[in-house]
Amino acid sequence: MLNHLHDFSSIVRALDQHFSISVTGRDSIILYVNDRFCTLCKYEQEEIIGQKHSLFDSGLHPDDYFDEMWHMLERGQVWQSELHNRAKDESIYSIHATVVPI
Repeated sequence: MLNHLHDFSSIVRALDQHFSISVTGRDSIILYVNDRFCTLCKYEQEEIIGQKHSLFDSGLHPDDYFDEMWHMLERGQVWQSELHNRAKDESIYSIHATVVPI
């Protein structure tokens, strides 16, 4: 069992180092972001935690763009899409997002 916990910890560490990760509650409030996420959006972790993802709204997506995402998540499905977000310095960056309901 301890070996499995060590393996799981190693997997989590590898994912955290190579992917931009955020954890959001059902109320859309950001609960966690990793360093790679902060590097992309140019905010400090403390500036992001407790905010909504609308903080990064680029204005480039139609108003109903995220409706499909929420419907899929409510059904327990994974949503994937290209997102264009706005960083703290107002620059636009694109990511391929995978949103998984947990």
